[in-house]
Amino acid sequence: MEDNKVTSGRRAKKLSQVSGKFKILIVIGIIAIGSILGVTGFLVYNYVTSQAQAPTISALTTVSMTDWTSKEDLGELCPITVYGDKGEITETEHIYDLTYYETVSTEVMPDAFSKDLSEYDYLIFRVNPDEATDGLWTTYDYLFPNSGNNFDYELFGYHEATDLYGNVLNIVGGDEWDKAADINGTIQLWFPTVTKTEIHRGTHYAITDDLADLSQTTLDKLWNEKYYRNMPTLFSLADDTTDHDKSGDYAMITETFAIEFDFNETISTVDGNAAQINFTAECDLDFLIEIDADKLYFVTTESWDTLIENFEMFFEVFTAVNITCSTVKAGRTIIPNRYFGTSYTFMSLQSLA
Repeated sequence: MEDNKVTSGRRAKKLSQVSGKFKILIVIGIIAIGSILGVTGFLVYNYVTSQAQAPTISALTTVSMTDWTSKEDLGELCPITVYGDKGEITETEHIYDLTYYETVSTEVMPDAFSKDLSEYDYLIFRVNPDEATDGLWTTYDYLFPNSGNNFDYELFGYHEATDLYGNVLNIVGGDEWDKAADINGTIQLWFPTVTKTEIHRGTHYAITDDLADLSQTTLDKLWNEKYYRNMPTLFSLADDTTDHDKSGDYAMITETFAIEFDFNETISTVDGNAAQINFTAECDLDFLIEIDADKLYFVTTESWDTLIENFEMFFEVFTAVNITCSTVKAGRTIIPNRYFGTSYTFMSLQSLA
């Protein structure tokens, strides 16, 4: 085995023979807990990480909302609750603490919201706050510095996929990985193609007829989750109730997608140890690699969907004599205190290998 090291950059095409923008992290041993995204600082603006535009100053504060995948106008479909700071924020951690905010409006549609909020230094827009009852879009917090102005804020709604399917394949030969040997492989994932609940009825689809009157072609599109669902990277102040002073890679993430690699014993930190592994990954998404005892996680730090193409991650695994991979799972990871440690929870959606 080589010396322990972490490197980043663009890997030669040997691994994937594909073009495009790729993020890469080479991992050897437990020292691999590193970052490609490297998000740090006093405050990370959600409208940047969510691919929204910088807000425009206006006479009154207004909100527009778009579905992240389907690009539907959600102005009359997805409610928001708005909070403004009480003027008592004196420390960094206060910005992330809801007790320092007051409610401005409760469950109002974006198109109906228009108020003078210039008195506030910070605003929180909670998307679909009663998701448990209303369904559809996932509850999500946008946190903005308001700077004593009014802005036209552009938000996104994220409708999380109900499930996902995929497999782990050898790049050479295309056969499924048996986990008994090292691999130069790929993981491909996709969403269910027939889901008949929580179908969007926004302006993008303009459904006014009874579903029985629609053509099969239209129904097939409405039921296919790739057209209106995604795997979001989420931020919720409700999930962070103990320590609000956060920075670094998960500063604005409390839940996201991850792939879990389970090994038969604890991954070693010692070069040349019989339980050492070499792990390399490539993906066109920002991601982090985390290791906890006998588990290695590939964690995405941005939302993704399968509207244009399926999710794909390329990877290589080389193991020492005493360690092998037992299972590979894909699912959601809750990071309640916004750092990856003993408090995270992985929820498997699908076993891949």
